[in-house]
Amino acid sequence: VYMKTYPGYDNVSGWGELKIGNIFEMLNNGHNLFHDKITVLDTTDEFTSSKETLRLINRKKENVEEKIYKAQRREIRGTKTLEGFELSQLFVWGRSGRSDKNGFGGLSEAQPLYKSTKYTEVTSGQGGNGIIHDGIYHNHSLTVSAKTYQYKLFDYNTEEFIKYEPVLDSIELNISIFGKPAPISVRENTNNESTIIAYPNPATDNYIIKFKTSDQSEPKIKIFNNLGLVTDNLILNTNPDCYYEISINTLNYPQGIYTIQISSSNQIQTQKIMVIK
Repeated sequence: VYMKTYPGYDNVSGWGELKIGNIFEMLNNGHNLFHDKITVLDTTDEFTSSKETLRLINRKKENVEEKIYKAQRREIRGTKTLEGFELSQLFVWGRSGRSDKNGFGGLSEAQPLYKSTKYTEVTSGQGGNGIIHDGIYHNHSLTVSAKTYQYKLFDYNTEEFIKYEPVLDSIELNISIFGKPAPISVRENTNNESTIIAYPNPATDNYIIKFKTSDQSEPKIKIFNNLGLVTDNLILNTNPDCYYEISINTLNYPQGIYTIQISSSNQIQTQKIMVIK
């Protein structure tokens, strides 16, 4: 049994308790899920003067290692202003960094403390409005504030300093954003239709994208899955005739529907494609 030290949080899964009654309707109306991080941190807080007993558990696949330390703790805070979202029904919450390949993030105040589960708590916002947990509903500001913790570890018996956990360079604040992207004002295509050709559609192992732009700036290609997460992000070299052709490998794509978004300095084009396995 994993301790729940806060409502909506446990030491293995972290934050992310969703009440899904309205989620699908919001997805249909343009909401998507995005992951972001805060890397500019305020590290001026001092460690607590008193030492507490800390059980630190480290999971490595099937192995579980537990050690007991004396520890001091300090708060690490950060703030970030989000860009490109409507304020209406914007939700932001802290998430575990456990799924990140680099595993960056701070730790919680939990006892016992699971080292492999990173911790971020969003401290800005207000009530969840019955959709997502309290304290993360941002209908007043795109500025998000969050916090995590760093520990100073000492030998349990001798109280000699051992190490910092985690080290400062590996601390990030991981956040998830469920919101509706703000409309982008761009010049429409002459015939109000996308000039993207994507084939084969459905695709299996790869597909070809052909498109033309209206200027000679570097085209940017983003491929989104049906939750709005970016699966590919490319910037192409400029082509004098503004015509482009590129092959996208889909071997690692899960089956589903994807959105191709191609943007240049004054034009955004989109096209849907299906990947089947």
